[in-house]
Amino acid sequence: MGLFSGTAPYYARFRPGYPQAFFSDVVTRFALNGTGRSLDLGCGTGQLTIPLAEHVEQAVGLDPDPGMLAQAAQQARAAGARNLTWIQGDAADLAGELGRFRLVTMGRSFHWTDRERVLRGLTGVVEDEGGLVIANDGCMALAAAPWQAVIEDVQHRYLPPSSYPLQSPNPSSSSRPSTGLSPSPGPSSSPIPRLSPGPGPGPGSGSGSGLRTRDELRSNGGRRRATEPQSPRAPRTSAEPQTASAPRTSAGRQDVAGQQPESHEELLARSAFRDVTPVVHEFERIWTVDRIIGYLYSTSLPLRRLLGDCRPAFERDLTTALLTAVPTGRFTEPVTLKVLIARRPP
Repeated sequence: MGLFSGTAPYYARFRPGYPQAFFSDVVTRFALNGTGRSLDLGCGTGQLTIPLAEHVEQAVGLDPDPGMLAQAAQQARAAGARNLTWIQGDAADLAGELGRFRLVTMGRSFHWTDRERVLRGLTGVVEDEGGLVIANDGCMALAAAPWQAVIEDVQHRYLPPSSYPLQSPNPSSSSRPSTGLSPSPGPSSSPIPRLSPGPGPGPGSGSGSGLRTRDELRSNGGRRRATEPQSPRAPRTSAEPQTASAPRTSAGRQDVAGQQPESHEELLARSAFRDVTPVVHEFERIWTVDRIIGYLYSTSLPLRRLLGDCRPAFERDLTTALLTAVPTGRFTEPVTLKVLIARRPP
């Protein structure tokens, strides 16, 4: 069972997207003008793939989890984006078989892969004038504000440390297979209504953006232009990008051998894409109790499965604790989105 098995409906509905300033910066840096191709590795439910599809001729999303891809296709149909192709596969094994791309993106995903192997595979995939975008914005449940510490406290009350699965910051991507979509949760006996993953933003419509095989991708590119999706609850950007040194993505975490893993920058420095520009976007996200709980059910920690019959009590206690901390029910998260723009040296 994969790290994200069964989380796809929650991931699609409750994982936040990226700020417009981030997309505008990427479009400008890579001169995206409706031509060329983009590849999103570990695309999840398409938070990066779909908005960028408007700016390229063809966008490809690759992920090992069929549940994630099914949700991504639904989101693309709802957005009217019809120049996307979704492929189930491993980032390290398939990238070289998909043709060449102007832009390869990895949002909240690079640390889950065999990073050196992925970078080697991308050497022959990225066009000479193209490059990589690696974006990470951390985890909402990690305490940066007092109310976030409440989440950690309640989780630890229900799940002792021994319950948490060992997660390497750089596991082999083979550790993330999937069993697909999980059934929607049934009715709850808790006084707090149980969250249902439900559909993603907007109704699903249209006939494009289905799952494809590699052979279908080669023979039928599906090259119709897309429109940018309108994302509800879009994060507010409070600062334009600035050049800064990006810290280690996996700081404070150790690999299975107990060694501090190399940073993304250190690995990139040994790769073909060693011309690296770090960019930082700082902004705020606003959360509600329901969105916080939904987000927790979207993470690689299989929280819903680990909670079992304790889920209603967990939701009730977390709701009480959060509203005690912030009675307005409006939770502000300070977000730092760290981006690495990586190209071949001039």
